[in-house]
Formats: sequence, C-alpha cells, structure tokens
Amino acid sequence: MFKHILVPTDGSALSEGTVARAVSFAKETGARITFFYAQPDFPMPIYGEGALTDPTTPEQFSKSATAEAEAILNKAKAAADAAGVAADSDSTVNEVPYE
Repeated sequence: MFKHILVPTDGSALSEGTVARAVSFAKETGARITFFYAQPDFPMPIYGEGALTDPTTPEQFSKSATAEAEAILNKAKAAADAAGVAADSDSTVNEVPYE
C-alpha cells in the first residue's frame, strides 16, 4: 500500500522519534523514505533606533544552515540505512516549512 513516505524533520527530539517510527514502518511495509528539511532563510536586518545588529553575513548564515541540514538529514538516512530501508533526502530554503 505505502510505497514512498515523506518524512519532514528538524533534528528535534520529537522529529528523531518520528524518524525512528517512520523507518520501522517503512521496513514493515517495504516502502522507501525521503527525509526533508526546510532550511531557514537569512533574516532580514532591521534598521532603526534600538535595532540589534547581527555580524553574520548571509553567506555565513547559508553555510551554517546547509551544514545543519546535512547533519540532520545524514543522521536520519543513517538510521534508515542501518535498518535496510531505502532512503533519500532533500532540503530547501524556506522560513515557513509548510510552504
């Protein structure tokens, strides 16, 4: 019945539990998994009185967010690989994950 399962994850404890349950379910049903992570976008700076400045450049932020996404997705994929479940991963930059 289930052939392909999309599993969004953010690396939180709740998501890690969901990854484990999804891997178990996929193994039982013979489904494959795609793990998905929505990377945050660089926050727009706010200028004006009392505004805080962030010394992080958009490039540094992007590099850090990409590294975090890779770490989270690699951990999820490793769990699937250990269980013998076929899995892929994907990520995109979007501040609103449901979009």
